[in-house]
Amino acid sequence: QTIFDKFKISREKLSFYCDATSAPSKALLPISGWIVYMISLIEENIPGTAGNGLAAFVKTMPYNFYCWLMPLFVILLSLKFIPDFGPMRIAEKRVKEEGLIHKEGSKPMISEEHEEKNKLARKDGHMIDMFAPLAASVLTLLILGTWNQFKTLLGLDIPSVNIDTLQILILSFALGLVVAFIQYTAKGLMSPKEFMDHTIEGGKAAVIGAFIIVLALTLGDIIKAPPPEGVGTAAYLVETARPFIIPSVLPAIVFVIGAIISFATGTSWGTWAIMMPISMPLALEAGVNPFLAAAAVLSGGAFGDHCSPISDTSVLSSLAANTDHVEHVRTQLPYAIVVAVFATALFLIAGLI
Repeated sequence: QTIFDKFKISREKLSFYCDATSAPSKALLPISGWIVYMISLIEENIPGTAGNGLAAFVKTMPYNFYCWLMPLFVILLSLKFIPDFGPMRIAEKRVKEEGLIHKEGSKPMISEEHEEKNKLARKDGHMIDMFAPLAASVLTLLILGTWNQFKTLLGLDIPSVNIDTLQILILSFALGLVVAFIQYTAKGLMSPKEFMDHTIEGGKAAVIGAFIIVLALTLGDIIKAPPPEGVGTAAYLVETARPFIIPSVLPAIVFVIGAIISFATGTSWGTWAIMMPISMPLALEAGVNPFLAAAAVLSGGAFGDHCSPISDTSVLSSLAANTDHVEHVRTQLPYAIVVAVFATALFLIAGLI
């Protein structure tokens, strides 16, 4: 916030940067607990991926167009290759010409007194304190998760990694915690007791996420399973839509529908739980690359997660930038829509190819 205020960049743009680089990046790279959920959905819905979900997830990455385009848009916007437009242009003009950090009459998420306390607290930390544990976790995850694939691809005579995706995830997250513990306690940022307290609190949040995963996968099974075990939605849609399915258009349609659902509900996880069991049978029936279709589902969910007014990601971005939440949503929505249009075009092109 201090840096943006110094260079007279609006808080609305700061919150947009926070939002646009959160959900899209987490749906693209395995840097959080999201990967567990995405892998579970892929293994449940794409035949032949059971036990090797991480490698299957990597295959969706080149097609995850919205999640690639949004960070690219952020870079081009910050470098002025793309000029500001819409409500964001007005917000930027207000800060530069009038010096007003917040729009008159707006309601920032944090009081001025609390914001000053946050500024003092941030002086004790450094970027390396976040990136070192994160790098240890992500590199372990990527190396172990893709070891066997690269070994086979390059024809290397080296031992295989004989552990499944879940074990790789547990090992990578545990290593990240160990690195964080050593770093924080050695630098005096936390005592061992404080670190354990924070770890336990984080574990509680992970338990809630695990329940969400279980419920979402249960919903997917109900959609797929025929009566009386389930409702047979997937089979019904395949039979009904078979005469009308246009394979080249299907990925774009899946993305657009997913984007609408995620924007309306404010959740990517719920959108993926609904769309993945429905989209995969349609894609397989039409002969569409299932990894392209899965990427369309992931992209669609990411759209609403970062620009819906009721998304937790959007609320947290407004909180991080300490801006009016309504202004944050209003200024970033035109940008998200423009990127979504280009992503739709790429899904159409990919479907044709």
